[in-house]
Amino acid sequence: FQHFEWNRGYHEGNIKKIMKSISEHNMLKSRPILVDESFRVLDGKHRLEAARRLQVPVWYQVHENLEETDIIKLNNAVKSWSIRDYLNFYSKKGYPDYVELEKFMSINNVQIEIAISLLNSNRSEGFFRDFKDGLYKFPSGERYLEAINKKNMVDETIEFIKKTTSGYKSYLGRVTFYNALVEFFNNEGFCYDTFNKKLQYKIDFMHPCSKKEDYIKVFKNIYNWSNRAPIE
Repeated sequence: FQHFEWNRGYHEGNIKKIMKSISEHNMLKSRPILVDESFRVLDGKHRLEAARRLQVPVWYQVHENLEETDIIKLNNAVKSWSIRDYLNFYSKKGYPDYVELEKFMSINNVQIEIAISLLNSNRSEGFFRDFKDGLYKFPSGERYLEAINKKNMVDETIEFIKKTTSGYKSYLGRVTFYNALVEFFNNEGFCYDTFNKKLQYKIDFMHPCSKKEDYIKVFKNIYNWSNRAPIE
């Protein structure tokens, strides 16, 4: 058996769960692994890995004339692909815009949700549908520079909060907090200098929250304090 290099990775918890199920009641014969003519695994790689570790036989079925993108449909039937899975798929297949997005994430050490918020703040209604269909466009020129500038502002804000607050601060390093800042900065009419000044006076408003939406409310309260041009 072989694996598609651009298929999503293994989930260790899923493998162990399958191993336990096989050990208690082996039903691999009724759930054959699906492969193409080259014996590349299209569906069932976790079952295959569990069987390999347990050293038990597996059954397989050859699916002829299969399109490469059909692997997404097969996998989604079992467990929906995440946006990261789609990025991995198209990047490994050499789609240039997805390759650039992955580079951006690596260089700036950000996760995909944050990268998309930075780079594609003005997303259309069908943005994620296009992303899943391989139609994503990586921004260039002025839009790219705006994303870099926005990231620098977010990093500066987090660093300022770290230096000027005491007590519990680990929430500042969480994706939820970072993404909330990015989304707030994406607001039409947002002025970074105004937010920076308000933050100095109202730093006591800052506190840990459980949800992104709650952080955005905190940022709005800080920004709108004694502000003649509030963000609604």
